[in-house]
Amino acid sequence: LYITHAIDEALYLSDRVLVMSERPGVIRKEIKVPFPRPRAPEIRTHPDFHRLTDEIWLLLRRDA
Repeated sequence: LYITHAIDEALYLSDRVLVMSERPGVIRKEIKVPFPRPRAPEIRTHPDFHRLTDEIWLLLRRDA
């Protein structure tokens, strides 16, 4: 278990990301990270990496 506020860090280090809502904190969505291991730093420039980052941002903005 690793908790972070950095979306790119979560996608780079994790096999799945759980996006939570604001209070009360409930799991809004589970995202399985599709990138094979080991991950090279260059994965952060991949279009799918950016697509997942955008998807997570949209989920988080629902609370804003």
